[in-house]
Amino acid sequence: RIFERFYRSGSEETREQPGTGLGLYIVKRLVERCGGRIGVSDRQPHGAIFTASFPNR
Repeated sequence: RIFERFYRSGSEETREQPGTGLGLYIVKRLVERCGGRIGVSDRQPHGAIFTASFPNR
């Protein structure tokens, strides 16, 4: 779900950072266009780790 367009975590009252919710969607599309894959691992309460892998050419 976090890779969907305009998705923003949390509620408007608790958000500290502004944004459109397009960043991860754009990154996912770019990675996939290059033949790669993107993933996320939850590391609460510290945040998340994002990984991207690409095929060897």
